[in-house]
Amino acid sequence: MIINRIELINALEKAKQTAKPNKIRPILEGIMLENSGDNLKVISTDLSNTFMTNIKVDTEEQIKVVYNPTLVLEYVK
Repeated sequence: MIINRIELINALEKAKQTAKPNKIRPILEGIMLENSGDNLKVISTDLSNTFMTNIKVDTEEQIKVVYNPTLVLEYVK
């Protein structure tokens, strides 16, 4: 996967603001990354607010995963 690192970091930092700790629904603490074609969607929600953005990506792989935003940011930075 080829992606602009700065765009990814910016999107993850914005998405992290929406992904708050939630002991009842822990999946809401994560950020979903999903690609379709040449776009990577970065999505997070707390059920009241939702953040979603698209980043241009060059890949042939299809992904749909939920990650802990803090761990992903540490790895990408």
